[in-house]
Amino acid sequence: MASLALEEEAMLQAALDASIADVQGTARHILSQPSAQHTTFREDLSSPASWPKELASGPASRGVVEQIGIVNQFSEAFRKTIDEFGKWQSDRSYTKRSQLTRHLSEVASSICGYMSCATALEIWSYLCEDLAREGGTGCLDTLAKVEELTARLRDFAAMDGRVRDVMAFIRDSRLRYIAAHATDFPSQRSREVYLKAWVANYEISDYLQRQTTLLKEGAGVGAVPCEFSPLLSHHLLYSSDSHFSIYQVPRFLRFNQWPEYGVATHEEKERLVEERRFGGKNGDKEKSASYGPNDSQMIVESFVPERLLERPEVWARRMRGGYKGGNAIDKTTASLSDSSTAAATASSTARSACIFVLDLNGHFAVSVSAYSEEAAAGNQESRTLFYNSTKASYADTAGGSICLAAAHDLGWNV
Repeated sequence: MASLALEEEAMLQAALDASIADVQGTARHILSQPSAQHTTFREDLSSPASWPKELASGPASRGVVEQIGIVNQFSEAFRKTIDEFGKWQSDRSYTKRSQLTRHLSEVASSICGYMSCATALEIWSYLCEDLAREGGTGCLDTLAKVEELTARLRDFAAMDGRVRDVMAFIRDSRLRYIAAHATDFPSQRSREVYLKAWVANYEISDYLQRQTTLLKEGAGVGAVPCEFSPLLSHHLLYSSDSHFSIYQVPRFLRFNQWPEYGVATHEEKERLVEERRFGGKNGDKEKSASYGPNDSQMIVESFVPERLLERPEVWARRMRGGYKGGNAIDKTTASLSDSSTAAATASSTARSACIFVLDLNGHFAVSVSAYSEEAAAGNQESRTLFYNSTKASYADTAGGSICLAAAHDLGWNV
């Protein structure tokens, strides 16, 4: 991962041009966007390589993806947060002076990886609270709910607390890896590059797994215990009435990175082995040419009741109750609801609030489907909300277009 730092910085510059410009002129702005500024029709998005027709049919085919701005990851407020995850030290390597004090950050300067985890958990928290209300449905089925949720995602104080929890988790994980592989990091510079590298897919996976563990132990959603944590108990996760948690727990919709195994380093290279079975040849993960007809460009990672990596169509069938198989790297070998009919009978309301952390190939964000009975019946456009921490329109990028199409189709086909 460390050896790719320069390439990652170059890719960040290309992927986030619009946001970088904003940093220079509007860095003081807490919000990335005042309102939804980018609406894209599903038909204008690019489907992943060898995307099953079954996933791009029904309500999903008549839909839109609406990008909504939340707190701005490039704001000065978050710069202060980033600076707190580091230290000042004397350094003579950049000057002829006898001493220079400089700041050594221990987290990435582009914080979309941290932001995406925080955003997904805040959305999940909101949906759980809604379900606990009298008459609540646990989904975004009214404009008032969407506005209420959006206001929470624009609350810097609330989001900063969640972001700090993700930063601390990943920073500590990287420090442990450095300590255990000291010979791979012979200099202060090599350690600093590793600590400041972009958040990797496996790190988002690890954090979301950790949150699921906390949930099972009754700690609530996120770092701070929630008043509704009893609702999210072990009983709800596994009992016959568990369809809500099964469908609403955040998942990670990620590119299959096996085509990039040859350029991966350190822990990332070790962790990519589990993606081998999804296929692909050496190349760019967002390029269709990197995948054969039997390969899967996208992967759905679930965390409840156990971790699963699945092809999107397999995940969708399992959510609909029509698939009973497991996969080669996980212990789960049956449907989530073998002991009940939850997966097969969960209401369309519950099925239409899928939360995905999104790997946009150069950026991370979050999507959630906004339920509508009319849309489910095919009488109006289906709608997926895309919560983003920059001003850039990712529907216009190759990786963003592919991932957003997949998120919309999956959210409206389970």
